[in-house]
Amino acid sequence: MSVRVRCPKCGNQFCSKKPLAGTIVNCPQCGQKLAVGRASAPVTGDENPEWNLIRQMMRLVAEYNKHDVVSRLSAARQRIRAQGKKCEGRKRFNEARKPVGGKPDTRPEQYHKLLDAARAMREERKTYTEIATEFNAQGLPRLAGRGGWTSDAVRVLLGLRARKRQAPGSKPGG
Repeated sequence: MSVRVRCPKCGNQFCSKKPLAGTIVNCPQCGQKLAVGRASAPVTGDENPEWNLIRQMMRLVAEYNKHDVVSRLSAARQRIRAQGKKCEGRKRFNEARKPVGGKPDTRPEQYHKLLDAARAMREERKTYTEIATEFNAQGLPRLAGRGGWTSDAVRVLLGLRARKRQAPGSKPGG
């Protein structure tokens, strides 16, 4: 039994043998590629086996490249962590910044003055709260530009982590 095929481009009708049903043939008159046994529509990239092969190969190349980039970044992060440096997230304001392209330190002079003053007060055995109170009394603005000085803000300025707050009613160390 044969399958009747009509070319949408030239309108030519021709018969195709049953074993060719579901395959791609060329119109004998105009050469248009047609899918036999289907709606006789022109062949698109989805029905073309060469295009499917190329797409699959490109997906594999992209997956390989992604794996390569991820492994390189992971190795670089491990090297930085091994040196004891922070490599992810936002850096603290007081962390040393490497000069980029020979440019000088971009932190404001105010930062260095506050840092020197806080270090001098710590050498005088003042607490973080006392330093914050003195900064507030002098009217020194915080580097973040909002709020007054707190003991945690002084700790951050000195490069220490702010202490964790305990929930009300909880026991220290537990």
